[in-house]
Amino acid sequence: MLQSLQYNKQNQMAFEYMMAYYLLSYRLDKIVQNIHRLNDFNYPDIPRHYEEAVLIYMDITGRKVDLHGRKINTNTVRKFQRFCDIVDRYNNNRNAGLAAVTKEFGDSYFSYIYLFLVSKESK
Repeated sequence: MLQSLQYNKQNQMAFEYMMAYYLLSYRLDKIVQNIHRLNDFNYPDIPRHYEEAVLIYMDITGRKVDLHGRKINTNTVRKFQRFCDIVDRYNNNRNAGLAAVTKEFGDSYFSYIYLFLVSKESK
């Protein structure tokens, strides 16, 4: 996919498949490194799952991310703060934390990451 984009930076399908792969494989660094490509496809905003990945990346690394003229939606920031509150509250109770995260954030990348981290820790 990266080679396809190097050959044709307008290959939106290659870009979207690549970003989906990075999301699913928890490659937040790669999401951040490729966020500039949104400009190649005239995205009006940052897609929500990318926003969520960027917020998680910034929280984990403590680094700011160049969004190349875009901003993260304030609603996504609020949801991330709420997500962090829930994770902190249920830090000692994985099952309750999982239930709370799934109930409130079931369709989010936040929920996916929480599931990923919880399942990885339990191995």
